[in-house]
This record gives sequence, C-alpha cells and structure tokens, in this order.
Amino acid sequence: MNGIWAVLVLAAVIIILASSIKIRIIYYIENKANGLTITLSALFGLITLKGKYNLMQLVSSQKQNVPKEFSETGSMLESFQKFRLTKGKYNNSIRYLRNRIAINKLEWNTVLGTGDAAVTGITIGLLWNVKAIISFVLNSMFSFKNIPDINIIPCFDGAVFSTRIDCILSLKIGHAIIAGVTFLIDKQRDGDTFERASDRGLDENHYGKHKGNG
Repeated sequence: MNGIWAVLVLAAVIIILASSIKIRIIYYIENKANGLTITLSALFGLITLKGKYNLMQLVSSQKQNVPKEFSETGSMLESFQKFRLTKGKYNNSIRYLRNRIAINKLEWNTVLGTGDAAVTGITIGLLWNVKAIISFVLNSMFSFKNIPDINIIPCFDGAVFSTRIDCILSLKIGHAIIAGVTFLIDKQRDGDTFERASDRGLDENHYGKHKGNG
C-alpha cells in the first residue's frame, strides 16, 4: 500500500512540474478609455488569479509616489548603478527564465485615423514599422508557438484611435522552480561581493565629489 501511495505522489509531482503557468495579458485603448487585465492560471486552471487595472492611473500614481530624493541627478545615477550591478548579478536566472518562456498567442489590432488621408497613410506606415520592430525583439527574446496576428486598419472618415493587445505567455512550473533556485544561489554566492562593489562605487563617487570641491 505504501508503494502505491509513493507511486501516486511521484506521479502527481511529475504532473505538477510538467504543467504550465499561463499568463494572459489584455490591454486596450479606445478613445480616452484604457484597461489592463492580467490573468494567471496554473494546475490546469484549478488556480486562477485575475486583476484589472487602469494603466494610465497606475502610472500617474507611481509618479506621484516617487521619493523626492530620486528626482536628484546624483541619486538617480546611484540607483542606476545599483540596478546595473543587480541585473548583472542575476543574469543566469534571468537568461534561464527568458529562454523557457513561450508566447502562445499574440494579437495586436489597431484602428487608426487622423482626419487627413495623407497623414493617416504616413502614420500607419510608421506604426507598421514600430510593430515589426517590437515583434522582432520579442521573437529574439522568447519563442513563439504561433505566428503573431498583427493588423492595422486605416480609417479615413475622421480622427480615431483604438488598439487591443491580447498576449498569452506560458512557463512550466518546473522551470520556474529551477529559475527561483538559480536566483537564490546567485544571491547567496555573490551577495557580499555585490554589496562591497556597490558600496565601493558609491564611496568613490562621494570621494570624487569632495576632491573636486577641494
């Protein structure tokens, strides 16, 4: 009996590790309205989390909550330096995770009109280039399971703009766990080195400022 339970538990673990986490991102802009919906599902839909946001309000609130010291050039440079060091520190886990994320679906449909036929044509041409570049970058970073459905519909009757992005990402739970373990290993292994390098860089900048003032 214990052997049967062990086999069942092992099979359940294998199934869970082989199953995928799916993230569906839907974003739309229509006139002055916009909306962002993020849905996360796992274990074949048994676990589902969904959130709806107004992206414009979210960005606006984040700008208002930025600490005053981050508006200073020196603090921004120091923050950028810390971010650069942190990114380099976790390159292994970031690269591993990026190579295992698949884009199952990407639909990006836009309706555009400026009220002037010539300007509309030029604007649509520029927008096609932007979409092509974004698709190329995503294809170089992730693997597409299906060909992206990208479309632009011109409107010559008046000024109008609406766009809708529907994207589904997937990542196997086993790969997410491995990426998390790699992240923790990098943090544990290089933590002291990172802190010393960061502090030394900030001290050198501080010393340089006083030296220049002297």
